[in-house]
Amino acid sequence: MKRKIITIIIALTATSAWAQREVTITGDVKDGFLKTPLTDAKVKICRADSTMLDTAKMTIYKRSDQPLYAVFSSKVKTDANAVLVHAWLQGYDDVWQRVNITGQTEVEVPTLEIQQ
Repeated sequence: MKRKIITIIIALTATSAWAQREVTITGDVKDGFLKTPLTDAKVKICRADSTMLDTAKMTIYKRSDQPLYAVFSSKVKTDANAVLVHAWLQGYDDVWQRVNITGQTEVEVPTLEIQQ
């Protein structure tokens, strides 16, 4: 009986690991009024229940020392069809964006605009 239970547990674990896929999620963050890049913004990728999957890495693109884009990127492993992208910065309202990832390996999130 123990052996059968262990076999079932191993099979379930292998199935859930196989169902997960890696998805790269990218986008940018701007001030909602000025439309300027928010270089200090924080972004995390979450499950539908808002528990965190990963913290996104922020990359700043500049021209003549002026920031043009504040781009975030994260690779997450999930079996879900959608994730939540959460952006925040002190002094601004939080933004939550639901993103459909069904059948995709790369997803570009529309610009996240945060309001003061």
